[in-house]
Amino acid sequence: MDALISLAGPGYFIAVAAIFIAALIAGAGAARAPSEEPARPSFMMLTRAAAAALTISALALYSYVVGSNAEERSALMALPVVAGFTGSLLGALIGLATRGARAMFRMASIVAGFGALIVALGVTLPRINGAWAAEQTARLLGAAEALAD
Repeated sequence: MDALISLAGPGYFIAVAAIFIAALIAGAGAARAPSEEPARPSFMMLTRAAAAALTISALALYSYVVGSNAEERSALMALPVVAGFTGSLLGALIGLATRGARAMFRMASIVAGFGALIVALGVTLPRINGAWAAEQTARLLGAAEALAD
């Protein structure tokens, strides 16, 4: 574990903890029955879901960049996903006990979700090399064009 901390840095693990907290809050505010679902999801809840996906994607990209071998990359890539699932599960258990506070948890999940995204981007963006990212994007587009032809 010490090797992963020195490789990814403590900021990465703070971002993973932010994912756990955001998932915990979102899980506690989730509806438990179809009658509890809002008639139409709000724009903010949809953007929170997109932010959650972007947060995990940013940390996965970061894990790929800093990992030097497949084992390190796999461990670092799996950590945000496991934190999200664990937070959601514990949040669901908390939501069972605090039924009256679900609306509050739903609104707090918006702030927590965007907070986790900000922390993840703050950790990942300074360490990703722009030239490397441009080269990988060009390689990916070249492969897509070759498949299309």
